[in-house]
Amino acid sequence: MKKKGLSTLLPLLISMAVLVLGSQTVQLTMAGSARAGELRDTGHSEEGMERVYGRGIDAFNGRDHIEAIFWFDLFLDAFPEARLAGNALYWKGEAYYSMKEYGIAAEAFAEVLSRFPKGDKAGPATLKLGLSYLAMGDNNKGKKYLRKVISTFPGTDSASQAQRRLKSLGRNK
Repeated sequence: MKKKGLSTLLPLLISMAVLVLGSQTVQLTMAGSARAGELRDTGHSEEGMERVYGRGIDAFNGRDHIEAIFWFDLFLDAFPEARLAGNALYWKGEAYYSMKEYGIAAEAFAEVLSRFPKGDKAGPATLKLGLSYLAMGDNNKGKKYLRKVISTFPGTDSASQAQRRLKSLGRNK
């Protein structure tokens, strides 16, 4: 079975977004070849925020990473300062990481750290940033971020994972 490209899915995804956002005002803007379209929710309701974020999580859990990225981008465009913005950005990075797009994933994880350094995804984002660098073959940067997880977020699951990964690389710390 042939996979559908983003260009064939985009009209369906836009229609789904309009349905999810309901009566809220939705503005469609065409934007260059890098992005076929952008939806912007101007209502900023809590319910709309939860629905858009939930669609991204559902798509990610269903392993439809392209759709998940679409929903997380929609969320971040519509709700850039919302309480779940750091989480949406983190899961966007996870979607790219799952697709083995480690460079783009690293950018998302680094943005989590720069925009939400005290957020609940800061530890996991630091871990995944390190793992992304390792996957790209940059062991020095990868180990640097793994050590940062251990020192900045001691006692967390992220720190434990970082310790195990460093140990598997031949370093105890």
